Amino acid sequence: IKKLAVLSFGLLITIIAVFVALPSAVQVLGFSGAKFFSGELWRILSYPYAHVSSMHLIENVIALSIIMLLMFELEFKTKEFAYLFFGTGLIAALLVGVIVPEVMMVGASLGLFALFGGVTSKGREFMPLYISYGLFGIIIFLNFVYCINKGIGFEQPIFHASGFVGGAAIFYIQDKIKIKKRILQ
Repeated sequence: IKKLAVLSFGLLITIIAVFVALPSAVQVLGFSGAKFFSGELWRILSYPYAHVSSMHLIENVIALSIIMLLMFELEFKTKEFAYLFFGTGLIAALLVGVIVPEVMMVGASLGLFALFGGVTSKGREFMPLYISYGLFGIIIFLNFVYCINKGIGFEQPIFHASGFVGGAAIFYIQDKIKIKKRILQ
Protein backbone atom coordinates (compact mmCIF):
# COMPACT_ATOMS: atom_id res chain seq x y z
CA ILE A 1 0.00 0.00 0.00
CA LYS A 2 2.92 2.36 0.64
CA LYS A 3 4.14 2.04 -2.96
CA LEU A 4 0.61 2.57 -4.24
CA ALA A 5 0.26 5.68 -2.07
CA VAL A 6 3.55 7.07 -3.40
CA LEU A 7 2.61 6.32 -7.02
CA SER A 8 -0.88 7.79 -6.75
CA PHE A 9 0.26 10.87 -4.81
CA GLY A 10 3.11 11.34 -7.31
CA LEU A 11 0.64 11.14 -10.20
CA LEU A 12 -1.61 13.66 -8.50
CA ILE A 13 1.24 16.12 -7.87
CA THR A 14 2.60 15.68 -11.41
CA ILE A 15 -0.80 16.35 -12.98
CA ILE A 16 -1.18 19.56 -10.95
CA ALA A 17 2.43 20.65 -11.53
CA VAL A 18 2.17 20.20 -15.31
CA PHE A 19 -1.02 22.28 -15.39
CA VAL A 20 0.58 25.10 -13.37
CA ALA A 21 4.06 25.04 -14.95
CA LEU A 22 3.20 24.36 -18.59
CA PRO A 23 0.31 26.51 -19.89
CA SER A 24 0.72 25.04 -23.38
CA ALA A 25 0.56 21.42 -22.12
CA VAL A 26 -2.37 20.49 -24.39
CA GLN A 27 -0.45 21.45 -27.53
CA VAL A 28 2.85 19.95 -26.34
CA LEU A 29 1.67 16.81 -24.51
CA GLY A 30 -1.76 15.99 -25.97
CA PHE A 31 -2.05 12.80 -28.00
CA SER A 32 -3.30 12.49 -31.55
CA GLY A 33 -2.52 9.67 -33.90
CA ALA A 34 -1.37 12.14 -36.55
CA LYS A 35 1.25 13.68 -34.26
CA PHE A 36 2.27 10.36 -32.71
CA PHE A 37 2.74 8.55 -36.01
CA SER A 38 4.68 11.53 -37.40
CA GLY A 39 7.35 10.92 -34.75
CA GLU A 40 6.15 12.68 -31.59
CA LEU A 41 6.25 9.42 -29.62
CA TRP A 42 6.23 10.97 -26.11
CA ARG A 43 2.58 11.94 -26.58
CA ILE A 44 1.35 8.41 -25.88
CA LEU A 45 2.75 8.67 -22.34
CA SER A 46 2.25 12.40 -21.73
CA TYR A 47 -1.39 13.06 -22.62
CA PRO A 48 -2.82 12.13 -19.16
CA TYR A 49 -0.84 15.04 -17.67
CA ALA A 50 -2.33 17.73 -19.94
CA HIS A 51 -5.67 19.30 -19.00
CA VAL A 52 -7.80 21.73 -20.99
CA SER A 53 -8.99 23.89 -18.09
CA SER A 54 -8.81 24.27 -14.34
CA MET A 55 -12.25 22.62 -14.07
CA HIS A 56 -10.99 19.64 -16.11
CA LEU A 57 -8.02 19.39 -13.76
CA ILE A 58 -10.15 19.66 -10.60
CA GLU A 59 -12.58 16.98 -11.85
CA ASN A 60 -9.68 14.60 -12.54
CA VAL A 61 -7.95 15.31 -9.21
CA ILE A 62 -11.17 14.68 -7.26
CA ALA A 63 -11.88 11.49 -9.23
CA LEU A 64 -8.32 10.22 -8.69
CA SER A 65 -8.57 10.90 -4.96
CA ILE A 66 -11.86 9.01 -4.64
CA ILE A 67 -10.68 6.08 -6.76
CA MET A 68 -7.44 5.84 -4.80
CA LEU A 69 -9.38 5.57 -1.52
CA LEU A 70 -11.36 2.70 -3.05
CA MET A 71 -8.17 1.06 -4.30
CA PHE A 72 -6.58 1.27 -0.84
CA GLU A 73 -9.71 -0.24 0.68
CA LEU A 74 -9.67 -3.10 -1.83
CA GLU A 75 -5.91 -3.61 -1.32
CA PHE A 76 -4.84 -3.07 -4.91
CA LYS A 77 -1.22 -3.67 -5.75
CA THR A 78 0.94 -0.98 -7.33
CA LYS A 79 1.40 -2.99 -10.53
CA GLU A 80 -2.39 -3.42 -10.82
CA PHE A 81 -2.71 0.36 -10.69
CA ALA A 82 -0.01 0.72 -13.36
CA TYR A 83 -1.56 -1.90 -15.66
CA LEU A 84 -4.96 -0.29 -15.40
CA PHE A 85 -4.05 3.39 -15.63
CA PHE A 86 -1.12 3.29 -18.03
CA GLY A 87 -1.86 0.04 -19.90
CA THR A 88 -5.42 0.96 -20.79
CA GLY A 89 -4.29 4.47 -21.70
CA LEU A 90 -1.66 3.14 -24.11
CA ILE A 91 -4.03 0.68 -25.78
CA ALA A 92 -6.86 3.20 -26.10
CA ALA A 93 -4.56 5.91 -27.45
CA LEU A 94 -3.18 3.58 -30.12
CA LEU A 95 -6.67 2.50 -31.17
CA VAL A 96 -7.97 6.07 -31.29
CA GLY A 97 -4.79 7.17 -33.07
CA VAL A 98 -5.34 4.63 -35.83
CA ILE A 99 -9.12 5.01 -36.16
CA VAL A 100 -9.42 8.81 -35.84
CA PRO A 101 -5.88 10.23 -36.08
CA GLU A 102 -6.92 13.89 -35.89
CA VAL A 103 -8.72 13.61 -32.52
CA MET A 104 -6.69 15.11 -29.66
CA MET A 105 -6.73 13.21 -26.37
CA VAL A 106 -5.82 14.96 -23.11
CA GLY A 107 -6.43 14.38 -19.43
CA ALA A 108 -6.27 11.53 -16.98
CA SER A 109 -9.94 10.58 -17.19
CA LEU A 110 -9.47 7.59 -19.51
CA GLY A 111 -7.02 6.09 -17.01
CA LEU A 112 -9.32 7.04 -14.14
CA PHE A 113 -12.22 5.22 -15.74
CA ALA A 114 -9.92 2.23 -16.27
CA LEU A 115 -9.13 2.29 -12.54
CA PHE A 116 -12.86 2.51 -11.85
CA GLY A 117 -13.37 -0.54 -14.08
CA GLY A 118 -10.72 -2.43 -12.12
CA VAL A 119 -12.25 -1.37 -8.80
CA THR A 120 -15.64 -2.55 -10.05
CA SER A 121 -14.23 -5.94 -11.07
CA LYS A 122 -12.37 -6.44 -7.81
CA GLY A 123 -15.24 -5.04 -5.75
CA ARG A 124 -17.62 -7.73 -7.03
CA GLU A 125 -16.85 -9.60 -3.81
CA PHE A 126 -18.44 -6.76 -1.80
CA MET A 127 -21.08 -5.29 -4.08
CA PRO A 128 -23.18 -6.95 -6.79
CA LEU A 129 -21.97 -6.11 -10.29
CA TYR A 130 -25.39 -4.88 -11.37
CA ILE A 131 -25.09 -2.06 -8.82
CA SER A 132 -21.54 -1.14 -9.89
CA TYR A 133 -22.34 -1.31 -13.59
CA GLY A 134 -25.57 0.61 -12.97
CA LEU A 135 -23.63 3.40 -11.28
CA PHE A 136 -21.17 3.42 -14.17
CA GLY A 137 -24.06 3.59 -16.65
CA ILE A 138 -25.49 6.59 -14.84
CA ILE A 139 -22.11 8.33 -14.87
CA ILE A 140 -21.64 7.76 -18.62
CA PHE A 141 -25.23 8.85 -19.32
CA LEU A 142 -24.69 12.06 -17.35
CA ASN A 143 -21.40 12.55 -19.20
CA PHE A 144 -23.27 12.30 -22.54
CA VAL A 145 -25.89 14.82 -21.32
CA TYR A 146 -23.15 17.18 -20.11
CA CYS A 147 -21.35 16.94 -23.47
CA ILE A 148 -24.56 17.61 -25.42
CA ASN A 149 -25.34 20.67 -23.28
CA LYS A 150 -21.79 22.03 -23.65
CA GLY A 151 -21.52 21.19 -27.35
CA ILE A 152 -18.36 19.16 -26.69
CA GLY A 153 -19.12 16.10 -28.82
CA PHE A 154 -19.34 12.42 -28.10
CA GLU A 155 -15.65 11.53 -28.04
CA GLN A 156 -15.22 12.21 -24.32
CA PRO A 157 -17.95 9.84 -23.03
CA ILE A 158 -16.86 7.20 -25.55
CA PHE A 159 -13.27 7.46 -24.26
CA HIS A 160 -14.54 7.18 -20.70
CA ALA A 161 -16.66 4.14 -21.49
CA SER A 162 -13.78 2.47 -23.33
CA GLY A 163 -11.50 3.20 -20.36
CA PHE A 164 -13.95 1.57 -17.96
CA VAL A 165 -14.46 -1.50 -20.16
CA GLY A 166 -10.71 -1.78 -20.80
CA GLY A 167 -9.90 -1.50 -17.09
CA ALA A 168 -12.55 -4.04 -16.11
CA ALA A 169 -11.31 -6.44 -18.80
CA ILE A 170 -7.62 -6.04 -17.93
CA PHE A 171 -8.32 -6.60 -14.23
CA TYR A 172 -10.60 -9.58 -14.93
CA ILE A 173 -8.05 -11.25 -17.22
CA GLN A 174 -5.19 -10.52 -14.81
CA ASP A 175 -7.24 -11.97 -11.94
CA LYS A 176 -8.01 -15.16 -13.92
CA ILE A 177 -4.31 -15.61 -14.77
CA LYS A 178 -3.42 -15.31 -11.07
CA ILE A 179 -6.02 -17.94 -10.18
CA LYS A 180 -4.72 -20.34 -12.85
CA LYS A 181 -1.14 -19.87 -11.64
CA ARG A 182 -2.21 -20.70 -8.06
CA ILE A 183 -4.02 -23.82 -9.25
CA LEU A 184 -1.02 -25.00 -11.27
CA GLN A 185 1.37 -24.56 -8.36
